Amino acid sequence: MTAKKQITIAMVALIFTPLFLLGCDDKDKKTAYAQANQAKAELVKLKAELLGLKAEKAFLKEKLQTATLAHEQVANQLNDLLEEHDELAGEAEDAQQSSEHLITILAEQVKEVTVLQEQNDQLKAVIEQLQATIKQQQEKIDQQLTAIEALQAQPAPETIAEEQEPNELPEQL
Repeated sequence: MTAKKQITIAMVALIFTPLFLLGCDDKDKKTAYAQANQAKAELVKLKAELLGLKAEKAFLKEKLQTATLAHEQVANQLNDLLEEHDELAGEAEDAQQSSEHLITILAEQVKEVTVLQEQNDQLKAVIEQLQATIKQQQEKIDQQLTAIEALQAQPAPETIAEEQEPNELPEQL
């Protein structure tokens, strides 16, 4: 039986016991008083038990509130962590996309560098050819300068004609 039902029964017994005693003889009255006293004792015991149960209920209610509050705090922390996880996942995805974009740019630049290297090699070859041509032309110029200097060192044909006698004609005419 629950404590409330027991208290109710004890109260009913207390109320009806005096009424019952009015219609009974002494022996029955003594028995009824004994039962009433026993019911009163039972009632006091049940009230004490009820107070204990109320105190336990209040204690359990307080523990439940504490547990509920702790649960809410953990749930809030979990939600915060989930939001942070989602943000970090988004940042990681952005970083991955950025990395892929940079890899693409790098691959394009490597291709461009390869093309530029090939062009550079071609230009070096052209420069080497031009330097060889310049060297050859310089050698020809040097030869021509040497020939010019040699011709300048020779006496001019008029000078030869003046040295010869006037009646003689130069052989070159």
